Formats: sequence, C-alpha cells, structure tokens
Amino acid sequence: MLGQPIILLHDRDTIRDILTKSSKIASSRPSFTFADMCGFGGLLNLLSFNSTYLLHRKMIHKHFGTKLMAEHLKEAENLESHRFL
Repeated sequence: MLGQPIILLHDRDTIRDILTKSSKIASSRPSFTFADMCGFGGLLNLLSFNSTYLLHRKMIHKHFGTKLMAEHLKEAENLESHRFL
C-alpha cells in the first residue's frame, strides 16, 4: 500500500518464526472501510485476528477441516471438476 513500510524477508527460518511464533501479532489485517460499507467486512479473509476470527476458524475447521469431511466432500469435488472440464 502507498505510504506503508514494506519488509522483504529471504531467510526461511525467520519467516517461519514470524508466521508460527508471532502469528497473533503478524496475522492482523488492515481495515477495509469500503468492504464494511458493502456488508463484506465479516468475511473470514477480511477479519482481524480477534475472537470473531477465531470463532469463524473454529466453525470452518469443524465442518471442512477434518479428514472425514474431506472424504465426504471428495465425490462432489470430483463431480464438479469433471463438469468444469
């Protein structure tokens, strides 16, 4: 973004440390005023790291993040892939 500092990292260990050990600090997102005005501010990819974000992640994992659910959805995924192609 214009006027914002940008940090480029090349060391994989440093990047891994930032993403795993400092995830609560590094995972926040900027506020998107226009998305809020349009009613899209509650989308998971636009939420800041807070209790609402954690609740959404928990619900999504419960329904889509397990191996059992992945196997359950595999047939529909294959069907839609074939339809698309």
